[in-house]
Amino acid sequence: MTRPSIKMRLALLIGHEFAMVHRMCNAQLALGIMVSLIMGACSKSQQTPSASAPNATQPSQHSESTQIQSGLAPNHENGAQRHMHHFSFEELVARFESPERTEWQRPDELIAHLKPNSTKRVVDLGAGSGYFTFRLAAHAEQVLAVDIDSRFIEYLERRKASDPNGGHVTVRSASPEDPELEPGYWDLALIVDVYHHIDHRVAWLEKVRHGLRDKGRVVVVDFKQGDFPDAPPEHLRLAPDLVRRELEQAGFTDVTVDEKLLPRQYVVSGEVRAKY
Repeated sequence: MTRPSIKMRLALLIGHEFAMVHRMCNAQLALGIMVSLIMGACSKSQQTPSASAPNATQPSQHSESTQIQSGLAPNHENGAQRHMHHFSFEELVARFESPERTEWQRPDELIAHLKPNSTKRVVDLGAGSGYFTFRLAAHAEQVLAVDIDSRFIEYLERRKASDPNGGHVTVRSASPEDPELEPGYWDLALIVDVYHHIDHRVAWLEKVRHGLRDKGRVVVVDFKQGDFPDAPPEHLRLAPDLVRRELEQAGFTDVTVDEKLLPRQYVVSGEVRAKY
């Protein structure tokens, strides 16, 4: 057998080496393609949020819908409002209008204390279901029912249409920061079970005062401390002496506190005196 020449052996060696390099390059190319595909897939998975995990930067749909159902715009509810809106609107109306409330709210005694017959124009701030609004309308010539909750505004309008004293009632929506009263017009501003809902109370009371005429009165009725059903949590309640001081800071004079008239609540009253 003839042995291959040196040139032939050299050519065979070069061909063998070339084949190995070719196979290695193909392997490296395949590996490079595989690495690129894996990196691309990882990049896409980081950019696309999982369908099962909520985006933390987006607001909670449940909390916003709860605030919309409460009749308030999102971010306008404080602690007292959030507590109240744990109940459905129907439950709130039932609580506000329950026969049991008459036993401790004593509306007839409170209205007699207010002497609405001597006042022509009364504003019920935070009127809610109209528990006091339509009782006051049986005595006063004009009653303005003010609330910030659109659901109660609609409810008051419906009740006004059917109530025998509805002709004396005007219903108005207001913002949480401003009762939006006509300057120097009203004789009496009644605030029942509402004052602890107010955020900037002194500034809000100043706006109430601007809506009252000379010798007009403001009356705040709110809960004492104690284990009372249908009352807000104790940490949300305000001491009567604090309410008295805030009325004085807002410019009211002759401020008095009555803790005996009602079993579960105190009554704080103040008067407007014109400055000459």
